Amino acid sequence: FWPNAPWLSNQSVILFPALTGIAAIEFLKTFLQVKTVSKKFIWILNALNIFYIVNCVLSIAGQHQLSQQLLQPNAMIASLVIVYIAIYILRKGNRSAGFFLFAWVTFLVGIIVFIMKDIGVIPYNNFTTYILQIGSAIEVVVLSFALADKINIFRKEKEASQALALEAAEENAKIVSEQNVMLENKV
Repeated sequence: FWPNAPWLSNQSVILFPALTGIAAIEFLKTFLQVKTVSKKFIWILNALNIFYIVNCVLSIAGQHQLSQQLLQPNAMIASLVIVYIAIYILRKGNRSAGFFLFAWVTFLVGIIVFIMKDIGVIPYNNFTTYILQIGSAIEVVVLSFALADKINIFRKEKEASQALALEAAEENAKIVSEQNVMLENKV
């Protein structure tokens, strides 16, 4: 991307994966409302974000080799933690977690197939060459469905609360009219 900026090209190898990891963790925390499920999960996710930030600082400080060596295990641990948290939240009854889990696992399978191609376990072909793009596209589509599902859930909750409010208002109106009749009879 930056043919005239070799420093930026070298940094991007660490910075972009680290920033992607941070973004994925922050998305998970918000999308699945992890804070409402477990403060321990928030602590773990924040620790993973700190490791990503340390990777960025090490890379900028010129410690590319060390940064790369720390980035890969951190990404693997973060991916597994994200899967675990999504499964945990799914078991708690959160439908959005099912969409998230499917999208995330699809993306991870794409990464695994891509790595297996690079190390020679499976052959190069159009599918294995473009599996990252395919996995990312599937992830985006599934997360779009998840967002639509979440919007529908919020709309149903809003309609239910409006129905309860209307019912309460009608009950209050009935009580007021009954009290008015009683007062008129007394007068």
